[in-house]
Amino acid sequence: MKMRFEERTGALLSLVLVASLSVAYAAEPAMFNCKIATLTAGRDGKVYMTSLKPGNEGQLMRMKRDGTERECVTIGPLLFNATANAQGIIGVDCVHFSKRVMLLDKDFGTVGAMIKIEGSTFASPARVEAGPSGDFYALDDVADRIVRCHPDGVRCGTYLIPREPSNASGQLRDFRVCEKTKTLYVFNQTAVIRCFSFDAPAWKVHCKKLWSVDSPVSWGEPHIGGGSGGFDVDEEGILYVTDKFGETIKRYDTSGQPLQEIKLELGSNKPAAAERGFRSLSIYKNEVLFKRMHDTELFQRYDLQSGKLLGVVSTAEFKVPLHPLTPSALPAKPEGDRQPIGAKPIRVLFIGNSQINCVCDVPEIVEDLSHSASPEAPRIVSDEVVVGGANIERLWNDALAQKKIEAGGWDWIVCHEIVYSYGGNTARFQEFARKFDAAARKVGAKMLFYATAEVERAKAKQEAMYTDALAMARECKCRVAGGGMAWLKAWAKQPNFDFYHTDRAHPSANGYYLNACVIFAALTDTYPVGLDPFRLSKEDAEFLQKTAWEQYLDDRAKEK
Repeated sequence: MKMRFEERTGALLSLVLVASLSVAYAAEPAMFNCKIATLTAGRDGKVYMTSLKPGNEGQLMRMKRDGTERECVTIGPLLFNATANAQGIIGVDCVHFSKRVMLLDKDFGTVGAMIKIEGSTFASPARVEAGPSGDFYALDDVADRIVRCHPDGVRCGTYLIPREPSNASGQLRDFRVCEKTKTLYVFNQTAVIRCFSFDAPAWKVHCKKLWSVDSPVSWGEPHIGGGSGGFDVDEEGILYVTDKFGETIKRYDTSGQPLQEIKLELGSNKPAAAERGFRSLSIYKNEVLFKRMHDTELFQRYDLQSGKLLGVVSTAEFKVPLHPLTPSALPAKPEGDRQPIGAKPIRVLFIGNSQINCVCDVPEIVEDLSHSASPEAPRIVSDEVVVGGANIERLWNDALAQKKIEAGGWDWIVCHEIVYSYGGNTARFQEFARKFDAAARKVGAKMLFYATAEVERAKAKQEAMYTDALAMARECKCRVAGGGMAWLKAWAKQPNFDFYHTDRAHPSANGYYLNACVIFAALTDTYPVGLDPFRLSKEDAEFLQKTAWEQYLDDRAKEK
């Protein structure tokens, strides 16, 4: 399970995030906000619709294509769409605040989440798609990339899409995927749909443009009714695009050449001027599902070949018992064209402050290191509870970390005290380190006590935190990771090597990378030389990788 609770401003926000990420059926009747809803036909044959309640709480509705067997749940703030793979695993994009793609099972229990891409979390996951392989794809629209992951949240590829034009109007807004033809269809604010190729899953692919077509589709914020038109791609790679008013569907073959249009038999369903806002178009096998802005109409169904109306599905109230979000077993990984992930993944929970995640994200770097190792090496799947400026006592008392540990499924818990120049101290660290160790033991996990580096004005005082972390590692029969001590080793060889961010308190990319390499080696017993260099030059990365391994050997010797 891979879900991240991030908090930068204190305990209050962390509690808001916990509330916003819970999934619950409405205890009282709640009308689904149909007018601004979006629609996707899942690969399990069911329809998934997302909308917003008052207060911007996201609504997710699932039903059969004839509108029966409806279920409506609330999932955090600001959702743009949801879908499912053929196994029924649901992907839901959480666009704002939590900025992730939640992965849920058929009963809406948590399976995992897509959280991280290259060097950062999602800027805004604006769309999620599922492929026949069972993998999920999510658009990070601000950063011009699509990330691919397995149904348990383990990332297996990142596809980079160049902007066209290169300014803000070239920002990606929507996409579709066809695994059979290995093509991505992307849409930006210029009303042009571009087709790109992608190879088999790879860690990072620069996609090649194949062709483009002008489109009457215009983009606008879906949940405030902006934009008009819709597009989709079928399993053969045929592109379908509505006209401005949703009366005709244009089709294009896999080389971008026009095919015969489909005229929808709208009849009395022809939208009025007020209903010509944002629409969703979804193709499922031999059916067209079409969503327009309407107060009570959910969607219309048409025959894909003839355009004949098959039916209209309308909204209704839903009253079902409370059902909180709960962890569930990970699904079996479907067979298919995918990057091998070697041995069973190592599941790691990081607990800490901005020394874990601020300028860069240590868990993400650690995961990237694991993915760049040999195919036989275990991959790392991480989660984190990060509270800016928090000491170990606050990390324990806020209860977020405790709840995450209690959920189970972890192999390692990584935890640290705030730097001693900012108030960290031996007695408090020992007290709450023991509490975290006891909680970890209950779920079968081991502790890794991480000793980070001091701020620049106190950089000569790195050893105090390391001495305390080492002592707890010995007492608890677990491990220590000496980040700050590795910095000292590096400075002994290259005194001018800069590990600090411009604030001279947080690590720079160099500092975060060295810390991550030390932690990676401690978690995997793997020599990090030659692995992913992150944002660093090959020479700097190799120097820090070798330094991290020296620290790994030192840590293991001293633990005895």
